[in-house]
Amino acid sequence: KTNEINIKDNGEKNRKIAKNINKSEKVFKKQKKKKKKKKMFLSSIDIYKSTSGENKLHEEAIVSSNLGCIYYDEGNFVDAEDMFKKALEIDKCFLSIKHRGIAFDLNNLGLAQLARGKRPQAQKTLQQSWEIFHDLYGASHPYTIATLESLRAVWKKAKSRKLIG
Repeated sequence: KTNEINIKDNGEKNRKIAKNINKSEKVFKKQKKKKKKKKMFLSSIDIYKSTSGENKLHEEAIVSSNLGCIYYDEGNFVDAEDMFKKALEIDKCFLSIKHRGIAFDLNNLGLAQLARGKRPQAQKTLQQSWEIFHDLYGASHPYTIATLESLRAVWKKAKSRKLIG
């Protein structure tokens, strides 16, 4: 209903609609309706691209990251990597290089790279993420630990390849 009111008042290409669409994702996440969720994120990105405003890029980065997570969950690691790269590029424009948002972007990108078999890139990307989380939160924080576990997976794959080959 909120979206219908905004369409009547402000036209269909409205940032409020895009925000409402993005927020609706949480409802669909609980219901496990991935196709509906993906369609909503794609329409949300189109709306952000066609509007202007101070937070436009930040909002587009969030939606790109969310869409990357959907692709990752579907096993579509190529598109997931593309979306995570896009989110990272956008966030680098307005966030500090040591911001937790950058660390999350790097972590997501590294996991997609690892899933695609790009071990050297994944290791470098996850290392950058780990360093930011470690600097911000310390060694015992859950984000730091989770990223370290991802790095261990990279190292384990590298070690098993050396043993086999």
